[in-house]
Amino acid sequence: LALCRLRLVTRFVRAARMTCSDCELKLYGASKITSSGTGPLEELFRYNFRLDTSLLTPALQPLFIENTVDSGTKAFLRRCDANTATCWRITLDAIGSIVLRPFVSRTSFNGILHRGAMHVLSTEQFIRHLGRQPGTPGRLLDIGAGDGGVTACMAPLFDDITTTESDRVMQWRLARRGYRSLSPEQYEVQCENERFDAIACFNVLDRCDTPLKLLRRLRSQLAPGGTLLLAVVFPFRPFVENGTRRDTPQELIIVTGKTMEENINSFVVDTLVPNGFVVESFSRAPYLCEGDNKWPYYILNDVVFALKAA
Repeated sequence: LALCRLRLVTRFVRAARMTCSDCELKLYGASKITSSGTGPLEELFRYNFRLDTSLLTPALQPLFIENTVDSGTKAFLRRCDANTATCWRITLDAIGSIVLRPFVSRTSFNGILHRGAMHVLSTEQFIRHLGRQPGTPGRLLDIGAGDGGVTACMAPLFDDITTTESDRVMQWRLARRGYRSLSPEQYEVQCENERFDAIACFNVLDRCDTPLKLLRRLRSQLAPGGTLLLAVVFPFRPFVENGTRRDTPQELIIVTGKTMEENINSFVVDTLVPNGFVVESFSRAPYLCEGDNKWPYYILNDVVFALKAA
């Protein structure tokens, strides 16, 4: 009995430490933390927003926008810092890892526990990329919106918001925020003839079974003058989440090159242009995910493209 208790305690502690496991970080190519020293996390955060534009194609060089750590990004980091080591969060994560993770996807797991919040751009940065102001009438479609945290940063710029999400728990989270929340199947039927002033597709292509088909569909749904905001993680490592499995997509997007700049050149020339898009602007951004009791946040390298139909 004592040995069983010891094993249970050991498993509990291991689960608390591994809610965002190191093996997943290696798979995603993520960094754990980029700050050092002591003090408020939002003041210690460091991220390289720059690119070596001389390595980009001549057509792309003048289109690059350099972001900074602004007030919206700092607010997200403060929330991450506050949630890192709270006793209830450690306990909840540990119990959830034991009870839920063997049976549900990581996305559903995060949705049930209301954790794993994401951040890419702040509202101020969306204004810069979209050229819109708060309170302007307009329609937004957010593909693969997760729990709606990133959508919320865009919401002040539109008065009509539609979201899609394959995970049922996240669909529920989106509906609770007051957004029109659709499954992919509902989206295919209900939105076939709808047009949108802006479409957001953040970090979806590398988790989509038919990413090229999706790009062509999104292009057809842009209203005249509309913008597709497309965020892509580089290096590009696609798979499809199928319950607890990770499957190879039916359609493969090939991105060549060893550097971020080479990845961008390849993605634009080999994927975006052949599928009917013109790059208006692009920037490098930290794809931030709320952490666990071990690390306050996790980070991937995103490139956000503002695209128009050719």
